[in-house]
Amino acid sequence: MLAGLEHIVATGYPVLVGASRKGFLGWILERAGHPAAAAERDPATAATTARAVAAGAAVVRVHNVAATLQAARVADAIVRARVDEETE
Repeated sequence: MLAGLEHIVATGYPVLVGASRKGFLGWILERAGHPAAAAERDPATAATTARAVAAGAAVVRVHNVAATLQAARVADAIVRARVDEETE
């Protein structure tokens, strides 16, 4: 769903992404050779948050706000810069 999140956002309904520390992140990390317990998945949560923001999600739910806020702000700045370039 994260890969095609723009399609869901395009429906016009506000989209909430709640991927924080979820099992699928553990599965991905384990397959990549970097297993992590749920409490150790904040960097993975930051990655999903950046993806959600870039796709236009209205809300993200996270466990560790401080660790994720920077990722959200940077993703938002990148998206805004891209939009600004397209409108110039």
